[in-house]
Amino acid sequence: MALWDYDENDLLEETVGGNWISNNGCYNLKIESAEIVNSKESKAQAIALTLANDDERARVTLWHKSKTGETVTFVKRILNQICYLAKTNVNNLKVDTIIFDGDKRKTVIPTLVDVNVGAFIKVKINEQGNYDYTLEGVYEPKSKKTVKELQDKSQDCYIYKKMFQKYNGNIEKIKVKDDEDYNVVDELFPF
Repeated sequence: MALWDYDENDLLEETVGGNWISNNGCYNLKIESAEIVNSKESKAQAIALTLANDDERARVTLWHKSKTGETVTFVKRILNQICYLAKTNVNNLKVDTIIFDGDKRKTVIPTLVDVNVGAFIKVKINEQGNYDYTLEGVYEPKSKKTVKELQDKSQDCYIYKKMFQKYNGNIEKIKVKDDEDYNVVDELFPF
C-alpha cells in the first residue's frame, strides 16, 4: 500500500516555496487558504487568509470581532468586499472542520479558496524579524477597480492609481478594461 499517489508529472515541477511579500504594494493574488481563528483569551475572531501569486505570498489575519466580541467595521467591510469578488456573500459561505495532528482542529472556508483578489498590502517587520501584513483594501484584479468603483460603474480605477503612487511613487501602465485598454499616469513626462 502506497502512502500517497505517484504522479510522474511531479518530477517536472519545482518545489521551492515562494518568497514572502516584503514591500508595500498592489498585488494580484489568489486566496490559497481561508481559516477561522478564535482567540483563546477573549471573544476576538478573525479570518486568516494566505494570499499568493507565482512569486510571493502573505498571510493576513483579519480580526473582524474585537476582544469584547464587537464587530470591527473596517475589517467587516473588507471581508464583505472579498465575498463580492468571490461572487458569494457571508450567508452562503461553507465551512469545514479539518482534524490534523491527531486531535487538533481548524475551521476553514473552502468557498474563498482559489478566489482571485487584488490586495493593497502594507508590510512591517516585527521584533522577531518576521513580516506582519495589513490588508488596506481589495480590488478586482483585471479591471483594477475597487468594489465601490465596480458598484458605481466607474470608468476609472482611481483608488488603484492612488495606492500605486503611494507605494511606489512612480508611474505604471494600468490595465482598466480589456487587454487593449490602458491608462497612463503622465505627470512625470516632460512633453
